[in-house]
Amino acid sequence: MGCGCNAQPMAIKKLRKDDEDDTENFEMEKSSKMSDREKLMTLFKLFWVISGLAAFVMSLVCTTTHSTPMQKTGGILLAIFFGPFYWIYFFMSDSYCKQKQHDSFY
Repeated sequence: MGCGCNAQPMAIKKLRKDDEDDTENFEMEKSSKMSDREKLMTLFKLFWVISGLAAFVMSLVCTTTHSTPMQKTGGILLAIFFGPFYWIYFFMSDSYCKQKQHDSFY
């Protein structure tokens, strides 16, 4: 007849093993899911890239307008180096990227 002395330590070892497995599963779930901050940063980066590409395309389109060569060059450089900040220049400048109005329309 056994005293059952070894049964208790085996049960404790099994509980510890289960706890370790649960901890590993929790860490894997945590690392595979994006936090709200990470989602927000991903959306911001996506917005930044799309806005920057749109700015570059628009700066190329604006080379066909009646702006000065300095404005055209400045617009392209702003779009390349500052991306979305190009749009501030685009909307704030009175003469950049504006089509010359024809007198025959008035």
